[in-house]
Amino acid sequence: MSPPRVLVVLALGLAAGAALGFTAGRQFRIESPPIDVAPKAADPVPVGRVFGSPPVRAGAAAGPNDLDFPREAWRIDALPAGSARDAAVTSLLAAWIKADPAAALQWLRMLPLGDQKRHLSETLTSWTTRDPKAALDYARALPPGLLKRDAVDCILCAWAKTDGNGAINYARALPAGRDRAEFIRTVVNTLSADQPEVAAALLGEIPAIGNRSTLAESIATSLARAKGFGVGFQWALSLGSRDERQAAVKSVVNDEIVRGDAAAVLNTLLQITDTNFRGELIAGALNRLAQDDPGAAVALLNQLPTAEQNPAAWRGIIAGWAATDPAAAADFVRTQLTGQNYEESIRAAMGAWNRLDPRAASAYAAMLADTPARNLVWRQTTWALANTDQGAAASFVNSLPDSLGKDQAMGAMARELARNNPSAALPWVNAIVDDNVRNFAARGVYLQWFNIDAAQAAQALQVSNLTPEQKTSITNAVANGGGRWSGGGR
Repeated sequence: MSPPRVLVVLALGLAAGAALGFTAGRQFRIESPPIDVAPKAADPVPVGRVFGSPPVRAGAAAGPNDLDFPREAWRIDALPAGSARDAAVTSLLAAWIKADPAAALQWLRMLPLGDQKRHLSETLTSWTTRDPKAALDYARALPPGLLKRDAVDCILCAWAKTDGNGAINYARALPAGRDRAEFIRTVVNTLSADQPEVAAALLGEIPAIGNRSTLAESIATSLARAKGFGVGFQWALSLGSRDERQAAVKSVVNDEIVRGDAAAVLNTLLQITDTNFRGELIAGALNRLAQDDPGAAVALLNQLPTAEQNPAAWRGIIAGWAATDPAAAADFVRTQLTGQNYEESIRAAMGAWNRLDPRAASAYAAMLADTPARNLVWRQTTWALANTDQGAAASFVNSLPDSLGKDQAMGAMARELARNNPSAALPWVNAIVDDNVRNFAARGVYLQWFNIDAAQAAQALQVSNLTPEQKTSITNAVANGGGRWSGGGR
């Protein structure tokens, strides 16, 4: 029988005492009849018709339409949670969806939320294989909410996989608006994996509602895998939107650099005339390659023209390398790179190391040569340690040689302490030698203190050794809403 397109809620009395009904604002459930009571011939409405399915006919062959679906639903409803109940729900839905999809889904919606989540996809997919338009019409008529969104997405994806033209034509026929745009987006996203050429032709039909860059990335990468790197790369370059074009190109390049001929990929990138974009692509590709094979990434960069062997490219390699082996990456930087290549790369290596193991990173950071990057690394290491072990952070800072970098590290220590205990931060501030760093740190501590305890902060500020001008500047900042403190030194 044809599945109904509008969900009809029926409340029919049964002689056996079963009742089906809605309670306002709550889920409804099928009430189980006494187990020892069987339907009687005199029942005015056969139980098989409660959801619109035909009753069992005496002497007839058993088929999907001959099952007493409501009676089986009552039986399942009384079962305890577990694998047996799950199997029974699956079996009933598989048969019921063929005879009366809307009634089967109505019953599914009465079940506990866990059952709905487990069985919704397979039930809708089964209906979609036979009548996707009816299934989607039904889903669109559901009340707004997560169930409706999941149902629509499930049906559209299943439909697009078997009949992309039918799914996209259904979406095209909808009135202009958000639903139409989202339906087309879902179909295109589904097609992008197995039919990227079709998806590529449809991308432009998605109105500019939201961001299409993720779709462009998926299509371009699938095209490159199915038709070759050059096809996906050229399609990505042809996109009119700058954001979509750059996202798609980066996706294709970063995928191919580890799957295909890395040298050929980099040679292709050298043909891009936009210097900044070319540099981003090369750095990103080398970063991706270095995560798997840092030696290969280094060798490829050394083969590129000198202009491309820049700090951004080296930083890309080191950041990718340090994600898995920060110690080896830091050793390479310290022994092989110089100048700005060193400055940017050591920051990348130590930043990754601080995120993975700040205690080990601190021992290495203390040995770094005196360069501008060292000062930043010391501050970052202090913050990373203080977040997990303030004692270790204090020991690290105290072990550093007297220098501007140590002053800035003490300022970073003061910043971390001021978050919860501003008074404990003041000794660190007072130990700073450099006037600019000390004043900046003091201002940050007092501003934080006013946020925690304004009266105590005001009293401490008045007896501090700050100049009258500095005190006035802090109180004015507090009166004007305070300010954000960015760290331990300038």
